[in-house]
Amino acid sequence: MATSSTSGFCYVLKKNLKFNRRILVFTGTLLVTTYSYVHGGRLGREYLKYIKSLYHNGGIQKSLKRPVIHTYYAKKLEHLQEDWDSEEHWDMLSYWKDQWESAGWDTRILTEEDAKQHPYYDTYQTDLEKLKVSSYNYYCFHRWLAMVVVGGGWMSDYDVVPLHMDQIRKNNKNINMLLRGDGERLPHDGEFTSFCSTVPCLMSGSAAEWDRIISQLMSYVPQYKNEHFSDMFAMFRYFRSDSESFHMYNQVATHLLLLGNDPSLQIDCDAYKGQVAWHFSHHTYGAAIKTGNIVPPEEKVKSRAWYMKIFLNQWLEQCKYPSNQTKRLL
Repeated sequence: MATSSTSGFCYVLKKNLKFNRRILVFTGTLLVTTYSYVHGGRLGREYLKYIKSLYHNGGIQKSLKRPVIHTYYAKKLEHLQEDWDSEEHWDMLSYWKDQWESAGWDTRILTEEDAKQHPYYDTYQTDLEKLKVSSYNYYCFHRWLAMVVVGGGWMSDYDVVPLHMDQIRKNNKNINMLLRGDGERLPHDGEFTSFCSTVPCLMSGSAAEWDRIISQLMSYVPQYKNEHFSDMFAMFRYFRSDSESFHMYNQVATHLLLLGNDPSLQIDCDAYKGQVAWHFSHHTYGAAIKTGNIVPPEEKVKSRAWYMKIFLNQWLEQCKYPSNQTKRLL
């Protein structure tokens, strides 16, 4: 009788494994603790043996998989003069990687080699080369292709760092996101989502959705021959023509917000509530210099990551993990 019950229980465990391994571990442990005595300890031994086999086969680790955030980096192309292979960009990439991994994400840096695997790379390239754009805006179109190739998912610029991304992952009601599970599920079940309005700085979607969006964005490019154009302008145009084309939120902070214009004052923590990330773009940097919110040091710094590190450390201390001690930004 005990053998029959044990076999039946393990069969149910294996069926439940396909549903949610973490529920399996919790529920199974509880059942073992409760019923092991009834079955003379045999059930406990069988269950623990089964759980041990899951660990050896990577089953439980897979269920606890961390979400992946991508970014895109490419060196200059021959016909573009700007140099992206510099200490500044590598410093930014390094800081981006550190911050996202510290927040519980795995990181992946996509390159031109990824983009080139897209079936329409050459076709899109022909149209893009007719634009009058900087290498930055040129490469911004390529990142969409790379995201299609790697199967979709999350992407951010590498001057975007996480603030309250954990609120999305925990399905916080105040954020109204639909991300569930263990990092493998995307907001809105993979439908394309932008968290930075029509600025493509933090996005998510399935491969099919990334492909759908870039196809539409590229359809505008031939209309701007010998003119300035970018994926941001294309994204704005697309959303303006069809407000239901993708999900859009304003949940990425795009300014350095203090309680006043004096850099000695505290960060305006309320301004960052509900903001899932912070985008320290060139525009944000320029505006902060202009308003006096940050003061450049006398010595030259490698990149904007120097300022990002100071701000984020102070934000963590003042806003996310506040103490009684008053902190200064710079």
